[in-house]
Amino acid sequence: MLPDQKSTLADLKQLIIKRGYIVIGTTILFSAAALVVGLVSPKVYQAEAIVTLPETSKNRINTDSKGNVKALINVLETKNLVGLYWKQRKDGAGDSTGSSLSPYVKSLIIEEIRGSTVQFRMLVYVEKIPDSGLTAIETVMNHLRNNEYVRLKYESERVNLMTALNGLQRSIDSSIAIREKVLRQLQGKTIIGFNPVEMESKLSDLRLKYYEMQIDLALFHSFEYVTPPYVTGKPVKPRILFNTSIAGMAGLFLSFMLVLLADPHLRNELYQQFVDGSSPMSVGDFR
Repeated sequence: MLPDQKSTLADLKQLIIKRGYIVIGTTILFSAAALVVGLVSPKVYQAEAIVTLPETSKNRINTDSKGNVKALINVLETKNLVGLYWKQRKDGAGDSTGSSLSPYVKSLIIEEIRGSTVQFRMLVYVEKIPDSGLTAIETVMNHLRNNEYVRLKYESERVNLMTALNGLQRSIDSSIAIREKVLRQLQGKTIIGFNPVEMESKLSDLRLKYYEMQIDLALFHSFEYVTPPYVTGKPVKPRILFNTSIAGMAGLFLSFMLVLLADPHLRNELYQQFVDGSSPMSVGDFR
């Protein structure tokens, strides 16, 4: 470090000590202002739930070209449904199901879960009353389950499953009737082209498909919770300590600038050293 630089830094140190009231006062002022704002600002709480999309076990083996599991309603469609519901709520209108949200609800977010195409995270931010977030999540879930678009797709898929199940049952009953009739006609005789073992095997396959379809129907569901809704014990906003610290650092930086502005002579010396390239952080250092 050059002598001129040592002298300038010593002068700057003395000036900061001399004008310490500016440094301390500005830092305290900024920190206090941020603290007051944080204390008087409404507390915001986060309610959260993990939800699975409408699907059946059959849908779990249906994948797209990328190998992702497909659900009856995807996350994007769910986002659009919730977004429309949120817009109706902000406009002061209800929805087709008659559900409404608490005025303390400030935002609704549907967030994709990485690595999953059949689950999503629902986030609700509320002011003042934490438990209103849990009520809001349940209200949104009821809206999704009773939404006309969702109900139509849900009922259509359920009817398809029931139709397929009934069709399999008729095939099984018909096969059993044919088998019994043929066995009665045989009575110890042999019919060319008829293999009882093969017929029994095909009948077993039909029964297996029937039981699998029954499982599909039993597991068929609309929007369901993966984890129950819960609300954070502490508010997520305002972040009083963080905001106060940032404001304090900003006040400290500003106070140094004010100290330099209060002494034109020292300011000119620092500027001249910067221009001449004698300062460690000079123009020449950036060439």
